[in-house]
Amino acid sequence: MTLKMSKNTKKLTKMNEEKKEEKYIKISKETYDNLTDSISQLTQRVEILTKASNKSALEKAMKSKGPTPGAKVKLSFYEGKLVLAWAMTKNDVYKDPITNAWRENQTIKLIFSDNKEKEIDYLSFVKFITKEEANVIARLKDTDGKETLKVELNGEEYIIDPNFVN
Repeated sequence: MTLKMSKNTKKLTKMNEEKKEEKYIKISKETYDNLTDSISQLTQRVEILTKASNKSALEKAMKSKGPTPGAKVKLSFYEGKLVLAWAMTKNDVYKDPITNAWRENQTIKLIFSDNKEKEIDYLSFVKFITKEEANVIARLKDTDGKETLKVELNGEEYIIDPNFVN
Protein backbone atom coordinates (compact mmCIF):
# COMPACT_ATOMS: atom_id res chain seq x y z
CA MET A 1 0.00 0.00 0.00
CA THR A 2 1.43 3.35 -1.00
CA LEU A 3 0.42 6.69 0.48
CA LYS A 4 0.12 9.75 -1.65
CA MET A 5 0.88 13.23 -0.27
CA SER A 6 -1.69 15.87 -0.81
CA LYS A 7 -0.70 19.23 -2.31
CA ASN A 8 -1.11 20.92 1.12
CA THR A 9 1.23 18.42 2.79
CA LYS A 10 3.83 19.03 0.07
CA LYS A 11 3.56 22.81 0.62
CA LEU A 12 3.95 22.44 4.40
CA THR A 13 6.96 20.15 3.96
CA LYS A 14 8.57 22.62 1.58
CA MET A 15 7.89 25.55 4.00
CA ASN A 16 9.46 23.62 6.90
CA GLU A 17 12.55 22.89 4.81
CA GLU A 18 12.86 26.60 3.93
CA LYS A 19 12.58 27.59 7.61
CA LYS A 20 15.33 25.13 8.55
CA GLU A 21 17.62 26.67 5.95
CA GLU A 22 17.03 30.16 7.43
CA LYS A 23 18.43 29.05 10.78
CA TYR A 24 21.86 28.16 9.46
CA ILE A 25 24.63 29.95 7.65
CA LYS A 26 27.47 28.37 5.77
CA ILE A 27 31.03 29.47 6.41
CA SER A 28 34.32 27.90 5.56
CA LYS A 29 36.30 26.01 8.20
CA GLU A 30 39.04 28.63 7.92
CA THR A 31 36.60 31.46 8.72
CA TYR A 32 35.17 29.48 11.62
CA ASP A 33 38.67 28.83 13.01
CA ASN A 34 39.57 32.52 12.67
CA LEU A 35 36.41 33.55 14.54
CA THR A 36 36.98 31.12 17.41
CA ASP A 37 40.64 32.19 17.68
CA SER A 38 39.61 35.86 17.76
CA ILE A 39 37.02 35.21 20.47
CA SER A 40 39.57 33.26 22.51
CA GLN A 41 42.17 36.06 22.21
CA LEU A 42 39.63 38.72 23.17
CA THR A 43 38.51 36.71 26.18
CA GLN A 44 42.14 36.37 27.33
CA ARG A 45 42.75 40.11 26.86
CA VAL A 46 39.66 41.00 28.88
CA GLU A 47 40.82 38.72 31.70
CA ILE A 48 44.31 40.26 31.67
CA LEU A 49 42.96 43.82 31.58
CA THR A 50 40.54 43.10 34.40
CA LYS A 51 43.35 41.69 36.55
CA ALA A 52 45.70 44.58 35.76
CA SER A 53 43.13 47.36 36.00
CA ASN A 54 42.73 49.86 38.77
CA LYS A 55 40.08 48.06 40.82
CA SER A 56 38.49 51.22 42.20
CA ALA A 57 38.24 52.79 38.72
CA LEU A 58 36.73 49.60 37.33
CA GLU A 59 34.22 49.44 40.18
CA LYS A 60 33.32 53.10 39.67
CA ALA A 61 32.75 52.51 35.95
CA MET A 62 30.52 49.52 36.71
CA LYS A 63 28.59 51.54 39.32
CA SER A 64 28.06 54.47 36.97
CA LYS A 65 25.81 52.21 34.96
CA GLY A 66 23.97 51.56 38.22
CA PRO A 67 22.02 48.60 39.52
CA THR A 68 19.27 47.34 37.29
CA PRO A 69 15.95 45.77 38.28
CA GLY A 70 16.54 42.27 39.57
CA ALA A 71 20.00 43.16 40.91
CA LYS A 72 20.88 42.95 44.57
CA VAL A 73 22.20 45.90 46.57
CA LYS A 74 23.35 46.24 50.16
CA LEU A 75 21.51 48.60 52.48
CA SER A 76 23.07 50.10 55.62
CA PHE A 77 21.63 49.60 59.10
CA TYR A 78 22.60 51.40 62.30
CA GLU A 79 21.22 50.12 65.60
CA GLY A 80 18.77 47.97 63.64
CA LYS A 81 17.30 50.90 61.68
CA LEU A 82 17.56 51.30 57.90
CA VAL A 83 19.74 54.27 56.96
CA LEU A 84 18.40 55.99 53.82
CA ALA A 85 21.00 58.78 53.71
CA TRP A 86 23.83 60.39 55.63
CA ALA A 87 25.82 63.60 55.53
CA MET A 88 29.07 64.68 57.17
CA THR A 89 28.26 67.59 59.50
CA LYS A 90 31.70 68.15 60.99
CA ASN A 91 35.03 67.13 59.52
CA ASP A 92 38.00 68.48 61.47
CA VAL A 93 41.16 66.51 60.76
CA TYR A 94 44.45 68.00 61.90
CA LYS A 95 47.93 67.10 63.04
CA ASP A 96 48.55 67.72 66.72
CA PRO A 97 51.57 70.04 66.92
CA ILE A 98 52.73 68.56 70.22
CA THR A 99 52.42 64.81 69.59
CA ASN A 100 52.57 64.88 65.77
CA ALA A 101 49.58 62.50 65.76
CA TRP A 102 46.60 62.99 63.50
CA ARG A 103 43.43 63.99 65.30
CA GLU A 104 39.95 63.59 63.90
CA ASN A 105 36.75 65.22 65.01
CA GLN A 106 34.12 63.99 62.59
CA THR A 107 30.37 63.75 63.02
CA ILE A 108 27.76 62.43 60.65
CA LYS A 109 23.99 62.89 60.47
CA LEU A 110 22.02 59.74 59.66
CA ILE A 111 18.53 59.81 58.15
CA PHE A 112 16.52 56.67 58.88
CA SER A 113 13.59 55.09 57.03
CA ASP A 114 11.21 56.36 59.74
CA ASN A 115 12.32 59.95 58.85
CA LYS A 116 14.11 60.36 62.16
CA GLU A 117 17.61 61.80 62.25
CA LYS A 118 20.55 61.11 64.52
CA GLU A 119 23.95 62.77 64.72
CA ILE A 120 26.78 60.46 65.74
CA ASP A 121 30.56 60.24 65.72
CA TYR A 122 31.79 59.10 62.30
CA LEU A 123 33.98 56.40 63.84
CA SER A 124 30.90 54.87 65.51
CA PHE A 125 29.14 54.86 62.15
CA VAL A 126 32.01 53.00 60.50
CA LYS A 127 32.38 50.50 63.34
CA PHE A 128 28.75 49.63 63.96
CA ILE A 129 27.11 49.84 60.54
CA THR A 130 25.72 46.54 59.23
CA LYS A 131 24.63 45.64 55.71
CA GLU A 132 21.71 43.60 54.37
CA GLU A 133 20.95 42.58 50.80
CA ALA A 134 17.85 43.93 49.09
CA ASN A 135 16.37 43.37 45.64
CA VAL A 136 16.15 46.26 43.20
CA ILE A 137 12.59 46.49 41.89
CA ALA A 138 12.96 49.55 39.66
CA ARG A 139 15.10 52.56 38.74
CA LEU A 140 13.05 55.71 39.03
CA LYS A 141 13.63 59.25 37.75
CA ASP A 142 11.89 62.31 39.10
CA THR A 143 10.99 65.40 37.05
CA ASP A 144 14.46 66.89 37.69
CA GLY A 145 16.14 63.78 36.28
CA LYS A 146 17.44 62.58 39.66
CA GLU A 147 17.58 58.79 39.86
CA THR A 148 16.41 56.73 42.81
CA LEU A 149 16.06 53.03 43.41
CA LYS A 150 12.95 51.23 44.53
CA VAL A 151 14.16 48.27 46.60
CA GLU A 152 12.45 45.44 48.44
CA LEU A 153 13.70 44.11 51.76
CA ASN A 154 11.82 41.64 53.95
CA GLY A 155 8.53 42.32 52.14
CA GLU A 156 8.77 46.12 52.48
CA GLU A 157 9.59 48.58 49.71
CA TYR A 158 11.87 51.59 50.10
CA ILE A 159 12.96 54.44 47.82
CA ILE A 160 16.68 55.19 48.19
CA ASP A 161 19.31 57.24 46.40
CA PRO A 162 21.81 54.98 44.58
CA ASN A 163 24.68 56.80 46.35
CA PHE A 164 23.63 55.19 49.62
CA VAL A 165 23.63 51.52 48.59
CA ASN A 166 26.47 48.98 48.67
